[in-house]
Amino acid sequence: SGARGISWMPSIAFATGGEQGRTPTVYVNLLGESRATLALDSANTVTLEIGRKPGRPGPKREIAIQVRLANTPKRFKLMVRVPPYMHNVEYSIGSEPDKPVKAGWLELEREWAGNDMLVLALDMAPQTVKGEYEQAGRVAFTYGPMVFVAEEADGTTTSLAASRPEEI
Repeated sequence: SGARGISWMPSIAFATGGEQGRTPTVYVNLLGESRATLALDSANTVTLEIGRKPGRPGPKREIAIQVRLANTPKRFKLMVRVPPYMHNVEYSIGSEPDKPVKAGWLELEREWAGNDMLVLALDMAPQTVKGEYEQAGRVAFTYGPMVFVAEEADGTTTSLAASRPEEI
């Protein structure tokens, strides 16, 4: 049900893992504004705060993940899910230069200090998606996870004139 799904959101957004005696792992699955405090082991916790970072001009949007540790420094692995609809993603930590990231999981195992900040620069430029099979000759537009299509109220397709049909 919808209510049950919403109640599971905190456990979907963040998780911890790792076998006893191995480097602890923290998973970040959703990049929406949020805050979570997670146990790394019996003596250490980490607080992650995720929010938008204003300022970069152009189509890229920056998401900041603030890493705060109760006992610093601490070595652990941070795994951040990079959605497949994101292209040209880069990340940086502190004053390090931007590094490219592929869709899937960004895996960062390191000694984290008490107030490190991971910044993800996400390409949010609109994309054109050509229709295939039954949708051949049609087009949709995406912006991040959102998909935009034109459709009549009865479900039939609206005809949109393209100035350059060969580019669709």
